[in-house]
Amino acid sequence: MLKKFGIYYLLYGIKMLRFKEIRSYVLIPLIVNILIFAFATAYVWHKASELAEYIEFELPDWLAFCQYLIIPLALLVFMVIAYYMFATVAGILAAPFNGALAGKADEIIQQRKLRDEPVSATLKDVPRIIAHTLRVLLYTLPRMLLSFLLLLIPVVGYIAWLAFSGWNVAVGYLDCAGDNHHKSLRELILSMRENRVACIGFGISVYFMMLVPFVNMIIIPAAVCGSTKLLADLDGGAITGDKEIFEPVQEEKEESDRTEELQTEEQPTGEAD
Repeated sequence: MLKKFGIYYLLYGIKMLRFKEIRSYVLIPLIVNILIFAFATAYVWHKASELAEYIEFELPDWLAFCQYLIIPLALLVFMVIAYYMFATVAGILAAPFNGALAGKADEIIQQRKLRDEPVSATLKDVPRIIAHTLRVLLYTLPRMLLSFLLLLIPVVGYIAWLAFSGWNVAVGYLDCAGDNHHKSLRELILSMRENRVACIGFGISVYFMMLVPFVNMIIIPAAVCGSTKLLADLDGGAITGDKEIFEPVQEEKEESDRTEELQTEEQPTGEAD
């Protein structure tokens, strides 16, 4: 059930953080998270108190009886939007490191060795990475703005906003692993459509865990690891793309040779007559 609705993959990513191979890739994104969310928390609490005072002062007398409902609701919406924006900034700043983290997570999941690429090859790939990042932003930004507008529609708008937000978050994280394989945005979306519910559920889980103090410090690296596993499952067990990032599998020795060796070792020594 958890796997079907996507939250399984976030829990999977959290468990992956215990691997020592992952920890060195988590350090810089973790520092970025701590700084961003420390500032975000201070900003939100400061502005929230000002917002509460403003609403209380501007609220008409005939609505004074429901201020205890309106003010908490307004503060909740403000906090959700503010943290969403800060989480987006944190994700952009940590993006270069998230790609490396997704590669290491992919290596552990597939149990295969990553190729060692020269620095020159990485530098040559920079223009493609920038162009790809811009395409992803052009895809997600209009949908993010639309999701905010949907908040103006009661009930139905909130549900639609939640679905849009979850999908956008999922696109951002799954692209970390997909881009390592040079998977285009179109190919990524086609893969995600194989299980929209799991992708949206994963994105929603990540989004709301971002709102939990202290837990949000580890959510970005956990989401990168979890999204790598999710994309691999969507692609049939291994992420597909135009680039092979693993070392070629070495051919195993022929079974007949192994059998012959075992027979030689196990042959009993005959006793002399």
